[in-house]
Amino acid sequence: MPSTKMVADCPGAAAAPAAAATAGTAATAATAATAATAATATADIHLIKLQPLPALPPDGPALLAGRVDLIGDLKVRVRAVVGEGELSVTALFALRDGSVLPLDCGTNPVVDVQLDHKTVARGELVVVDDVLGVRITEVCDGEG
Repeated sequence: MPSTKMVADCPGAAAAPAAAATAGTAATAATAATAATAATATADIHLIKLQPLPALPPDGPALLAGRVDLIGDLKVRVRAVVGEGELSVTALFALRDGSVLPLDCGTNPVVDVQLDHKTVARGELVVVDDVLGVRITEVCDGEG
């Protein structure tokens, strides 16, 4: 059966009787203490100490090693970044319908295709059936 010392070692266990003592009567504190002791008596509580793992290089095949078939139907969101602009906070608050925000790119910009805010490809803007698209011209090596 666990000792009362284990209750003291558990950060939240002593808080209930202490809170009850300051918030109410001695009877309320005694009830809370009894409940905490009863809960401790029924639970088998043990303190554990985790040991640091040694730094080992990964071994064996990759977890999914080319198994795109397992997740191939998942949808991901990509972003096509055309350019950026900079303006003061005053100019930002002055924006309204019809305002023009100049971007730091020309009229034929290189578009960054991003996945999770990382550039994975670059391309050029195209129109396909009245919808904007990006024709990929470069696949990035992951450092993009």
